[in-house]
Amino acid sequence: MFLKKSDYIPHPQIISDGIINSNNLSRLNLVEKWLNQQLQNAGVQTVSRVFYAELQQDGTLYINSKTIIWFTK
Repeated sequence: MFLKKSDYIPHPQIISDGIINSNNLSRLNLVEKWLNQQLQNAGVQTVSRVFYAELQQDGTLYINSKTIIWFTK
């Protein structure tokens, strides 16, 4: 998934301390089902285990869990 430059929000925070930023998720035209699939693909079982996550400009999700840092493809 690549974002059009006009759709990209610089460093869009998706999760902070286990809480989904629904506003940014919506602004990026993404849904929680997609987010949960990305987390599951990275081996993160629940949103509550995520300290911070943001969408990168290339469409990957940067995930800093409360124990390990992941990048999705």
